[in-house]
Amino acid sequence: MDHHELAIFGIKDQLRSQAQSALRQLKALGVKRLIMLTGDNEGTAHQIAANLPIDEVHAAMLPQGKADYLKQQQADGHRIAFIGDGINDSPALSAADVAVAMGSGTDVAMDVADLVLVKSDLNSLVTSFRLARRTITNMNENILIALLTVVLLFIGLFVGYIEMASGMLIHELSILIVILNSMRLMKRISQN
Repeated sequence: MDHHELAIFGIKDQLRSQAQSALRQLKALGVKRLIMLTGDNEGTAHQIAANLPIDEVHAAMLPQGKADYLKQQQADGHRIAFIGDGINDSPALSAADVAVAMGSGTDVAMDVADLVLVKSDLNSLVTSFRLARRTITNMNENILIALLTVVLLFIGLFVGYIEMASGMLIHELSILIVILNSMRLMKRISQN
């Protein structure tokens, strides 16, 4: 029997359409290093990374190797966010400071994750990053408003400049200001 090649098939990993844009935005937002940890071979990993703003590539990694790499980075003082979608990413997701799973990934990855990108769209990660920063800023503003109000009211009451009833009214108004300030986040969420 003669053996003849009838067909040759090639399979190529498909780069997510929004990956390059989303990673550039993360860099612009202050993410210092983007590192690819993959079980793929060196050639495939470097071919994919060549089209992305990736700083380092570590290929042919086993699941525990990814987790060990993250732990070493943490021991060196780095805070780590890890994005994964498969069962092979679960150990690394568990080791990361912030674990992000793609919604199209495995249940195991989503169970371990702190954040699940339901649409599996990296732009959602950028939106989440911006919203988290805005939330922290908003919390700090609210703490400042509340503390300043309490300190000023305490001083005013102590020196006799403000009466108790007026102080209570001012305090309640400051709570309303804090609530209104917090509601600004709702507007941002609905815009995104």
